[in-house]
Amino acid sequence: MLTSVDKSKSQLRAIACDPQVPKKFLRLLGDLHDEILSAVIAVLSPFEAATKILSAEKSPTIHLVLPTLFKLRQHVMSVNTDTTAVAGLKQRLSRQLEKYFVIAPIHAAATLLDPRLKDKDDLMSDSLKNQGIEVLRQMLDNRRRATARPIDEQSDAAEPPRK
Repeated sequence: MLTSVDKSKSQLRAIACDPQVPKKFLRLLGDLHDEILSAVIAVLSPFEAATKILSAEKSPTIHLVLPTLFKLRQHVMSVNTDTTAVAGLKQRLSRQLEKYFVIAPIHAAATLLDPRLKDKDDLMSDSLKNQGIEVLRQMLDNRRRATARPIDEQSDAAEPPRK
């Protein structure tokens, strides 16, 4: 929405010259600061991209959860060049990110299974990595139990099947 406002602010200001425009609209337009608007868009755009990446319908995205969180955490870290408004926004976003971006051991397991990401040690803590490994072990154990045949059935199949 802010990107749309940013793109059409010149048109909005042209409309403001019309004498029939309500004063409330003129006040809102007067409160629009171009630099702050651009800075807020720059802070929020990675969140929009993350939402699109993690909401993909045609490809699995569970392995992208931890890398996305890592990138967002880096993005909301304050920098010396940030204005007071941007620093405050980043600080609030950082708190909300930790509160609402919930990570489970299954995310660590999926990340470990992706060959491109498994060696990225900065994506997860050692405890989360160990939890992910434990989830993978449990999944393997469950799979083995589900496919295991009783000993009697195994002895009946002494001859290997034809190819």
